[in-house]
Amino acid sequence: MSASRLLARIRAWLSPVASGDGRAVQSPSPSPSPPREPFPNYFVYAYCDPWPHKQEMLRILSEHGLEVEERAYAVQAWIDGRAFAFEVYGGDIGEPEAEASDYDLQRLSDHTMQVSAALAAAGVRHRLEILDDGGETLVGCFHHRMPHSPDDPPEGECAD
Repeated sequence: MSASRLLARIRAWLSPVASGDGRAVQSPSPSPSPPREPFPNYFVYAYCDPWPHKQEMLRILSEHGLEVEERAYAVQAWIDGRAFAFEVYGGDIGEPEAEASDYDLQRLSDHTMQVSAALAAAGVRHRLEILDDGGETLVGCFHHRMPHSPDDPPEGECAD
């Protein structure tokens, strides 16, 4: 066998996909990966006075029709496949903190409004603030009997 013929056979053999007759065929292009969501631009900061106990928070959210999940130190409400969490539940750890963020302000506002409605229906005095990614600008607020931020009254007033 000549060197050129041997080289052609080796190339055909090393080809990633070959037809049954030894001809190379084009392999299908890999499927594109799903698009990634942008980083969140908006975050929720929460105040409750007083904070409901963990089991009470689970009950409040689930009775309002939200899908809830209990974690070791958190309560999560799942809305449209996204978590709205109250974390750091654990007695001596400190007051819980909200963990909800999104790049879509309207969607985060809708989710925050649902959680606020659940808390208000249970009579929990609260304030859920939506802040921009720098945490400096109040872009939305939902509350029940807490129109001013406890951190800096009366500056951070939101509409009733």
